[in-house]
Amino acid sequence: MTETIDSAMLPFKIQELISIIMDKKRMSEIDAMYYLYTSRLYERMEDPAAKLWYESTLNLYETLEAEKRDERQKDTPSAVSQFIVFCIELYRRAHKGNAPHILSLFRDKGVLKFLTDGFETLHSQSQEYILREIDSYLKNRRK
Repeated sequence: MTETIDSAMLPFKIQELISIIMDKKRMSEIDAMYYLYTSRLYERMEDPAAKLWYESTLNLYETLEAEKRDERQKDTPSAVSQFIVFCIELYRRAHKGNAPHILSLFRDKGVLKFLTDGFETLHSQSQEYILREIDSYLKNRRK
């Protein structure tokens, strides 16, 4: 088996990167390995065309952290979806309903779009105001 410089350098670069992850993230070696091996960066490091072994290990670490940060942001519910959940629960308590029914009502009557479109204005208002706006919107939709 002939080894290219890419494949020869990769294990050394990975070990350096794992050491940095362990140090900066205060992780065990196994956790640091998992952190790296489950990343898109690792997949790119395997690609000889990317030549990522030329990069400094600190640059690779910063790239990895940016990737992980982006993943966390994708996994975090958006402010709008948090607000919609808040409104469903607010409406459920006020009208003594159940959440699946209220979600269906909000979807069918366009309340979800109303809340999404009006998020910038509504999310900073009082609970009473938000509830009045939802009730008024639903009342107008019934006509």
